[in-house]
Amino acid sequence: MFAEPQKLSRGTLAGVSTASAKGGPSGLPALSPAERTAAPISWAATGSVCASMYLGNVVGLVLVLATVPIFASILRVPFAAVAPMIVVSCAIGACAIQNAMFDIWLMLSKFLSHSFDAPCRNPELP
Repeated sequence: MFAEPQKLSRGTLAGVSTASAKGGPSGLPALSPAERTAAPISWAATGSVCASMYLGNVVGLVLVLATVPIFASILRVPFAAVAPMIVVSCAIGACAIQNAMFDIWLMLSKFLSHSFDAPCRNPELP
């Protein structure tokens, strides 16, 4: 029922040829045996990848340490000024996903339902 594996690897099954006029079986140019072998990963290339990761971590650390005072100054702004900015940025994000007004209404309804809820407290605690 099945052909022998040797014949399958040579492309002799039922008159099927692996070569075509344009090149390989897919019509792409055929590769020579030297081109078919995968190039080994050199340790030099691996070392440069690791070095770039270390460099990226160092640069990220410097940027974070340099911008902490700027982001900490946001805490000095009154909540009454920050809250509308947060709501507007959330509305922009909700609308950006599907560009539907329904998402904004859903976000606002969830925001308002949580705004008027009493804080959760365990009645068994004093």
